Amino acid sequence: MRAYFQEAQHFANRERIQSMPDFGDRLSDQQIADLVNYLRVAYGGLAEDIGAEQVKVLREH
Repeated sequence: MRAYFQEAQHFANRERIQSMPDFGDRLSDQQIADLVNYLRVAYGGLAEDIGAEQVKVLREH
């Protein structure tokens, strides 16, 4: 079974950070486009203009 979480990195003052899990093989191109568009609008003040075709092209590279 593939692990989706990496071990947390530990820093001074007992701070730590853990990377975001990999969703690439669990979400469709459309689902990723929907997530990106939500984040662009909600947190970036940007237009909702990412499509599934753009995600597909990026996955191929």
